Amino acid sequence: MNRVDDRLDAEVKAALAEFISQEDGRLGATVAAIVNANHEKGRVRSFVSGNGLTVDEYIVRVRQYYQQYQSYLDALQIQKDDAEWLSLFAKMQQWAFRFLRQHTRTKFLPHRRRVQLTHDCATEACAVLLHAVYPYDVEFDPWAVMLQQNVCLKWIDRQFKPRFENEKREIEADAWDGWLQNMRDPQGEYHFRRVDKRLELLDAVSQMQSTIRQQFIILYYFEAKTFAEISAIMGKSRNTLYKLHADSLDNLRKILHESWNK
Repeated sequence: MNRVDDRLDAEVKAALAEFISQEDGRLGATVAAIVNANHEKGRVRSFVSGNGLTVDEYIVRVRQYYQQYQSYLDALQIQKDDAEWLSLFAKMQQWAFRFLRQHTRTKFLPHRRRVQLTHDCATEACAVLLHAVYPYDVEFDPWAVMLQQNVCLKWIDRQFKPRFENEKREIEADAWDGWLQNMRDPQGEYHFRRVDKRLELLDAVSQMQSTIRQQFIILYYFEAKTFAEISAIMGKSRNTLYKLHADSLDNLRKILHESWNK
């Protein structure tokens, strides 16, 4: 552990002690446990260095989202409320449909098959979310969108991986010169690199401080919305969106740079 990490550990410890002393005992202890868990995963460092938050501001952020979403998460994961799950499942299907249509050739499949794939991805995402640990430092919907897209990426991976591995085994068995240049499916390796990069980007988006920037990135890059559609959804002019686009990308670059230099 380097001096920067030691200093951040000390800051988190001191800030949590101060926070607990000023908050209701149960709320303070719960928020402190969430912050400590997030700190272990590197989320506090990413928010502080990549988004310009202080440790105190990060703790307040977690408290805010905990108070906003705790009862909703309780209804989903503990009570397993049917109405809440039906509502969330409908959104999961919508997100999965858009993502699969944009990033695969499902648009060329028969409608019934496309609907079934969407249903399967949404069902799997809900099963994952049932036991997922929400970090309470981002809005719930952007976090759930990224969880859904992660499930979709794994589905895409399962479609490509067997074919790619079979190709690789056949090539190795033949052991003839120039196999790399003559590989029949050169897109296979590219696909895996692309999946890895998207997962890295999804994690970076989850660490953005601004929910407005998060929403724009998700709508534009992951849901393939046009500027006109985003303008209507977010209630902002196109000129504002152009600046928001640039600011969002700059924010992402800083987060990714910090991640790469850990």
